[in-house]
Amino acid sequence: MSKYELIFLSTNRSDFSYIIDLLQTLVSDYCSKFKLKLIFIDNYNEYKKFYKDPISKKLKNYFLKENTPNFYKNFKDIYSKNKNEKFTFIIGDRKEMMIYANLAYFFNSKIIHIGGGENTPNSPDQLHRNIISSISDLHFCSNFKAKQRVKKHTKSHNVYVIGVSSGQILKQFNYKKKIKIEKKYKINLYECALFCYHSENENLQYEKHFLLNLFNLLKKYKIKTIITSSNNDFNGIYINKIYESLSGDYMNYIPNLGFDEYRYFIKNCKFMIGNSSSGIVESNLFDKLSLNIGYRQQGRDCDQNVKKFNFDLTRIERFLAKKKYKINNKKTNKIYSYKNSTNIIMSNLINYLKI
Repeated sequence: MSKYELIFLSTNRSDFSYIIDLLQTLVSDYCSKFKLKLIFIDNYNEYKKFYKDPISKKLKNYFLKENTPNFYKNFKDIYSKNKNEKFTFIIGDRKEMMIYANLAYFFNSKIIHIGGGENTPNSPDQLHRNIISSISDLHFCSNFKAKQRVKKHTKSHNVYVIGVSSGQILKQFNYKKKIKIEKKYKINLYECALFCYHSENENLQYEKHFLLNLFNLLKKYKIKTIITSSNNDFNGIYINKIYESLSGDYMNYIPNLGFDEYRYFIKNCKFMIGNSSSGIVESNLFDKLSLNIGYRQQGRDCDQNVKKFNFDLTRIERFLAKKKYKINNKKTNKIYSYKNSTNIIMSNLINYLKI
């Protein structure tokens, strides 16, 4: 019987996309070495979908709702059922992940951090990310610069570069499914920009003014736009209401894209626009042009496919007027693309455990 437990935490579509590829490899190749647990926290949509997946039968799945009286007790019970040595995978840098990482650490779990070392000084995620790294035993970074930052911040020697661990599964496509998705939403993805913007300013009127003018520009140049929902930072709830009010001929607001549909949208859209990390990272995997707006991702390592505009509507309009939405993939360095990311993670974990 294995004396090691690997525990994965998922709070949203994005981190689950990182987890699923790891789980597939673990279930097929490492089941004898580890007990596996997956905890969905306030992420019922992905939990419901995953429950139907054959892989789910190979591990223990839990669904917890944070704002309930028994959340702390239920979380503790998962970590206290036996004396196995536990390792908790923490993906990224969201505030909630920082909280759950510290909770797992408090319950004597070692922390494995995926996504440390990114540089986003204008985002609150910078602090969350550094706190997670400071309590982690193993670190897996998206690129070499991120690795150097983690080593400097933590003085750890267990720091490795894996690119984007979801990259392998992101590139697995069923094109028949793409057709079904297009029929479902009555769109032609090749004609659409994919828009993902998270509120980054406490001044709602400023963001509202900017977004309305930006959408007018997209409409002016006849660019149909798929809009995904904002997270809950700052004015996120109000931003989503703006998106909802704009949905029409040129704007299509789809608030709850699951991981499967989101990856097809990235792969097949005309270009990406917004301030989400996926516009920096996943766009790079698919050689997709990405127009980065605002300051949320300022300082993050970017490849040649990313064009930065901050909040400058004049520069954005000049770019849109050129109608050059394809990039020369020979000029991109694929800084986030590594082969066998999952195998790099598992080989270094096994070496760490000496098993």
